[in-house]
Amino acid sequence: MLGLIEDYKLDKLINGLALQTGNLIEYNELGSLAEFSHPTLKKYLNFLEKTFICGLVCPFFKNKRTEIVKNSKVYFYDTGLRNIIVDDFRKLDARPDAGQLLENAVFCQLAKGGYEFNYWRDKKKNEVDFILNLENRKVLVLEVKRASKINGSASVLNFKKIHLEIEVVFAYSKLKTNQKWSIKDKKLYTGCCVDLRKRFKQHNNNENLSTKGRGPFALVYYEACLNKQDAYAREKYLKTGMGKRYLKNRLKRFLSLAG
Repeated sequence: MLGLIEDYKLDKLINGLALQTGNLIEYNELGSLAEFSHPTLKKYLNFLEKTFICGLVCPFFKNKRTEIVKNSKVYFYDTGLRNIIVDDFRKLDARPDAGQLLENAVFCQLAKGGYEFNYWRDKKKNEVDFILNLENRKVLVLEVKRASKINGSASVLNFKKIHLEIEVVFAYSKLKTNQKWSIKDKKLYTGCCVDLRKRFKQHNNNENLSTKGRGPFALVYYEACLNKQDAYAREKYLKTGMGKRYLKNRLKRFLSLAG
């Protein structure tokens, strides 16, 4: 279809895109790497998008003077393919590109869900990951983070200064609701945290006031959520009478053995 005679150049282009995942496409860098002229590069990028190898996300803007209006961001439709290209199959916590992988995973889910979405970036390099165009002209920002930050995101705060009417939600990879069993008093403790290993260690070291003196603990059950609000809502439910009954039924074998 494109007369792909010099396929080694296409390989170079795909390798370059894998390294730019989740970032603005650097056309000059890619053109130099793959030995393509700008028009040829655009043609090959279109080919990769039409064959669902890569997806290009366009910018959201209202002010051409202060916001990016042209450059697209690039993602892969198959993160496994990208792992092969960069030759890295380690667990997420060991990856220097963990943030890119998480952002790419959210891109895949949004694309599969048929959502229309963009990204936002201003000329001071403040950026938010995804801006979803929902029904009834509703617009929603989705910011992807590995973990929650107490002070929030500076980029999101700058976005909100300009676009006050747009709601922002965060997607986190490390929000967990969990059940700990006190070996001392044989009672369950329900909590919500970002880093489960760290939090569990704090409980057993008597560093948390809510469980001080009740340890040692054993972790008997946990659930994970991508969204902070979902995790806290789940924790709240599990602390209700209905939630406690759910947990007792879910853990009935363990509870019967533990006495």
